[in-house]
Amino acid sequence: MCTGVSVGVSVFTLVTISMERYFAICRPLTSLRWQTRRHACRTICVAWLVAVVVMTPTAIYQRLLRMPSGGHKCAEIWDDLYLEKVCLDIIILYYSFYANWQQKHSTYTTNYTTTLCLKKFPPLNSV
Repeated sequence: MCTGVSVGVSVFTLVTISMERYFAICRPLTSLRWQTRRHACRTICVAWLVAVVVMTPTAIYQRLLRMPSGGHKCAEIWDDLYLEKVCLDIIILYYSFYANWQQKHSTYTTNYTTTLCLKKFPPLNSV
């Protein structure tokens, strides 16, 4: 479980850092109001909480198996195949939705900001 949680936290932390940097560069005046130490602590807590919740089924159903060669390996052994499918579908749906939303939000926000900026300040025509 520790490996899964650390991977999840790493991903969520990189996403939140990217979002924070985006707002700091593209909207510096408005981002100063909400980019505080308290907001950073809340964001880190949410990243850890989401990673732990998402990885809990893995921790519950992981078993240490003895290999024929004498070694050991960890494997997920689910008692109920339907429950396995539901949990994995939720995890995959969550990750794909979150990543897809982040990418679309970033793209649309950039396009909207660029369009507004061009309307306010049209490019100078060089002669």
